[in-house]
Formats: sequence, C-alpha cells, structure tokens
Amino acid sequence: MEKNLIEEKKDSITKRISSKNILIKKILILTMVTIFISIKIINNFLSSNETTKKNNNFIFLKENTQKNKSKIKKILFIGSTGCDWIINYKKISEKGGFVKRPGAKGISQALASSNLGAEVAFLGVIGDDICGEKNFDDLEKNNIKHYIKVIPDMNTQISTNIFDNNNNQSIITIMSWANNFFDEELVNKNIKLLNEYDIIVLQMEIPVKIVEYVIDIAYNSNKTIILNLSPVKPISKDILKKCNYIIIDKNELSTLTGMNIDNDNQIELASKKFYEIGIQNLIVILGEKGTFLYNKETSRFFKIVQDYLSDIKTKGIKRENDCYIGAFANYLAKDYSLIGTIINTNFVFRYYAVMKNDFPTQSDIDYFVDRISFYT
Repeated sequence: MEKNLIEEKKDSITKRISSKNILIKKILILTMVTIFISIKIINNFLSSNETTKKNNNFIFLKENTQKNKSKIKKILFIGSTGCDWIINYKKISEKGGFVKRPGAKGISQALASSNLGAEVAFLGVIGDDICGEKNFDDLEKNNIKHYIKVIPDMNTQISTNIFDNNNNQSIITIMSWANNFFDEELVNKNIKLLNEYDIIVLQMEIPVKIVEYVIDIAYNSNKTIILNLSPVKPISKDILKKCNYIIIDKNELSTLTGMNIDNDNQIELASKKFYEIGIQNLIVILGEKGTFLYNKETSRFFKIVQDYLSDIKTKGIKRENDCYIGAFANYLAKDYSLIGTIINTNFVFRYYAVMKNDFPTQSDIDYFVDRISFYT
C-alpha cells in the first residue's frame, strides 16, 4: 500500500516535470519565432529606411510635390536672342580656346525649359545674320513654337566672354543690336500668345519699356510672371510688385541693394531690404551654394552639401543661371510646390554646371538621381 502511494507520487511528479518541460519548450519555440520575426521586421525597416535615406528628398519630391499631374501649364518666354563668343584665356593658344554657341538669356532659358519636357513658346527678334539663323534653327530643332521678327540689315546680339580660369574671373561685353528693336508692335501683334500661355518669363536683355509693357498685360490677364532681373537695369517698383517670382543671383542682389553678400547673414539682410519694396517672392541663385528664398512665409536657404557637387565652383560661362530659370519655370508649370520647384531646380542647376555642356533632359536628371544621395 505504502509502495503504491510512493509510485503514484513518483508518477505525479514525473508528469508535472514532463508538463513543465513541454511548456518550457513551447515558450522557447515561441520566443525564438518572435525574435526571428522581430529581426526580420527590423531588417526590412532598416533596408527601407536606407533606401529612403539614399534617395532622400528628391524621390519624395518627384512623387509627392507635383500637386496635380494633369494640370500642366504652358510657358511663354519673351526675351533676347543671340550668340556667345567664349575665349578661354589660359587655352587661347590651344585648340578649343575659342567657342561660339547660341546664347542670350531669353532663348537659352526657353531651350533649358523645353529640354526638361515643358511646353514652351518663344517670342523675340533676330538679325538677318548667321547667328540669327542659328537661333531660329535651334528653336525649330527643339520643337519650340516660335514667333520671331527679323530685323533687316542688323546683327543678332553677340556676347563676348573672356574667361581666365587661373583666377576664375571673366570679362563680359554684350552688343545687343537686334534685341534693341523689340517693340510694342511685336507684342501687340502676338497678344493672343499672352492669353494662351499660363506662365510668362522675361529677362532684361530687351528694352525695359517692353518688359514693363508685357508685365502690365500679363498681370491684368492674371498670368504667373517670372522676371529674371538680369542684367540689372532701372525698372519701376510698381512693375516689380506685379511679378510672382523675381530671380537674381547674389551679385545682382548686391548691386540692387548696395550691400555686401559675403555670408549667409548678409544675403538674408540684403534680400530683406530688396523684398521690402513690396515684391512677392525673391529667389537668389547662390551658385554652388544653392538657393535662397525670401517671401512673407519664410526666409530659407536651400543648400547642396554633396561634396563632389558643392565643392566644384560654378565657372559662370555655361549659362548656369539660364538653366536655373528654365528649370524653375518647368517645375512650376508642372504644378510642383514652390519648395519642390526650388529643390528640383537646384539639382538641375548643379548637374548642368558640373556634368554637361548641353542643357539636361529629365531623363538625365532621373538617371543621375537614382544613383546618388541628394540633400538640401
């Protein structure tokens, strides 16, 4: 009897131990599965985060800052035509020390915008010379609708740039010639264009009175107006107030305000001074340092910190600022937010300045962006 009780106790203890072992095994298995799943989730998160980090803001911008992909606007560039003669002082005795190419701000900006896929038209004048023919051919070749007046017995604008890359300095002379004959009659003859196109882009290489005349018409028609206030010339403050976006570079900002722009604080103070005449949005091109935006909502630097982009100085002879204006108009026309427009434009500007001699296409930009990290 006593023996049976002992055996029963042994059996009971054995069963409890066995039950505990099974429970422990289950707990261990469950714990291992939980750890495995957690590691998997963490790895996936880190991998996803790394991809996002790698592509950073630019992927976000491409996908999310175009507010309405079906609402693409049309851009009309009204401005100068011409050719650039570039003399590289260091290479003057070598082959390639002298370069001729299509130039002038108006036509260059239109070409830059069209290359990125914008729907573009151009209104301007040319002389009856080889340079004018070249400008006309470039508009045709790039499928840009063009409304051109030819001035008989007159040369197209020539810009001469003598560049010394030992000191990173250049001397520029501009002979406007045919651009001086841009008149109100040409604008009035093409008044339907201003009604048809959504965004009007101007520069200061045609007579100031024509710039003011066009801005008045565009403002009264409720158009979006981009003014590249370059080269700096006296212009009515009331006209500047009618522009949605005024774009200048830092040297032009210094000229307009009479202030030094040697550091970020000085750039911000000079921008504030110019902004306070009553303009809407001031955008300052800072070369390899990016862009500065000043408006009633914000004063913000958009800097490029990519080592191999930001450390390479902009030489100023590749029409970088014209590329900037064209890209800015392109992204604005595609209904990007202002912030998205500036960041995308920043990248196109630097890519062109460093990587290419021709204005980049959107395919160029997309291909390159997919292979680098880009930060603002």
